[in-house]
Amino acid sequence: MQPIGRELATALANAGILKKSPRAVDGAEVVVDTRGLGTRPHLEALIAATIATNAVAIGATLLAGVANSGTAWATSAARAAGLPHCNVLVDGPRSKGLGRQVEPDEISGHRLVLIDNWLSTGDSLRTARRIVESLGATVAAAVVISAAIDVADLDGIPVAVLWPRDLLQTAVDAST
Repeated sequence: MQPIGRELATALANAGILKKSPRAVDGAEVVVDTRGLGTRPHLEALIAATIATNAVAIGATLLAGVANSGTAWATSAARAAGLPHCNVLVDGPRSKGLGRQVEPDEISGHRLVLIDNWLSTGDSLRTARRIVESLGATVAAAVVISAAIDVADLDGIPVAVLWPRDLLQTAVDAST
C-alpha cells in the first residue's frame, strides 16, 4: 500500500487535521487529529478510498478495524471497497451482549487487512492478528493511519503507514 500523496497531506494540515503537538507523543512532534474528519467528509472519503483501493489490489476479502480507533476507518474503507468489515477487540471480549472479541465473528477463511489509527509498539496489531488467526482468518496486511515508528513489516505482516512522519512534518511546516 502506498502512503497518501503530499497534496492530500497538505490539505489535511490546512484543515487542522495534522497539527504540531504541544508535547511529543511517542516521540512524534506531529499529531493526527482524525476526529476533525467528521466535519470534512470529502477528506475522510479520500483516505477511505486509498485504503479500499489498496486492500482490493492485494486480494483482501474483509477489513478488520482494531478497536476502537481503527473501527471507523475499517467501516469507511469497507463501504468504499464493497467489502465486509469486522471489529477486533484487543482488550478482551465485550462484557455485555454476546461477549465476543471479534464482531461479527464469522471470519474463517477470509483474507483480511487489519486497520488501526496509530502504531507505537505494534502490540495492538500483534494481538489483533492472534485473535483473528485463532478464528481461521489470514492477515494479508495491516494499515495504520500514522505511526511513531518507521515500520514496513511487523512479524511477517506488511504494514502500510498512510501518513509517514516525514510527510506529516513537511505538510504541517508548509501550512504554518
